[in-house]
This record gives sequence, structure tokens and C-alpha cells, in this order.
Amino acid sequence: MTFLAKKYGVGVDAVAMRFAMDSFPNALVLSGVNNSEHLAANLKANQFKLSVPEMDQLSAFAIESPEYWNERKQLQWN
Repeated sequence: MTFLAKKYGVGVDAVAMRFAMDSFPNALVLSGVNNSEHLAANLKANQFKLSVPEMDQLSAFAIESPEYWNERKQLQWN
């Protein structure tokens, strides 16, 4: 994902946002940011489109929902 961020001149969060926006075109994708710096970075997702091969490449990172939530439950939170 770092390669795509460099290619498009954005952060990896913007690439993830773009992927979500293109994967679910009828959904409202929320970033969850809590400051203006992160908001500005995530809004860059509106400035580029991922190609079909790039979408396919990112799709390879998919995991099943139960697996995601199980992993997330085990994270240490501050």
C-alpha cells in the first residue's frame, strides 16, 4: 500500500479510504478522524482513482469479519 501512497502522493489512509469508496460505491465511508490534519489527509482520497489491477492487489489483504473482530479484541488500547 505504501507504493500506491507514493504513486498518488497521499498517505496510506487515503489509499484505504479510496479502496473502501470504490469497493462500496453506494455506502458512506467514514474516516473516524479526530483532528483537522487527519481529515485533510483523508480527503485526498477524492483526488485519485485506483485502477482495476490496484483494486485487485488490495483485495488480496481481505480477511473474514470474525477474524478481524477477534484480532481487534486482542489489541491493547491506551
